[in-house]
Amino acid sequence: MKFLIQIFLTLYIVLFSSKLFSSELKEIVLLDGADKFQSQAISSGLSNLILEDAKYQLTKSHFPYGPHCKKNTLDCRQNFKFTAGFKTASFDLNFDGFNEVFVNYISPSYCGSGGCTTYILQKNINNNWKIIGKFFPGYNIKISSDGNEGYSDIFFDNTRCRYRKYNNYTCK
Repeated sequence: MKFLIQIFLTLYIVLFSSKLFSSELKEIVLLDGADKFQSQAISSGLSNLILEDAKYQLTKSHFPYGPHCKKNTLDCRQNFKFTAGFKTASFDLNFDGFNEVFVNYISPSYCGSGGCTTYILQKNINNNWKIIGKFFPGYNIKISSDGNEGYSDIFFDNTRCRYRKYNNYTCK
């Protein structure tokens, strides 16, 4: 009996480790800015998020409280400064011949000491882009040759994201 258990455990370890090491991981490098294709994805898929961010910066952040001036300044004024940046990459996650777009959104409201959020955008049948996943922090992205429901798994900082038909990408 002990011998059978040892054989079973050995086979389990061999099968498990071969499956674990058989998947290939491709690193995704996010580049500063966006090309024309990625800009269209951002304009369509993240426009509401960017508008909400600008509204927050204008109405609730530092701007409505007035400028910070030295005590003896007679004419103390300020301008509204809103900046947002992007780091992007494109990759076909579902092998349909059309790239999804990874967007690391860089803004004071969406970044912290741990980094910034990365969004995954996909073009839908109406030629609009939608968010199909997001993760924080959005660094060290690797795409697996293994997947779920026709989509590649995504790894970042030892976290795995799997595609689910009704929940899009979920990370655990």
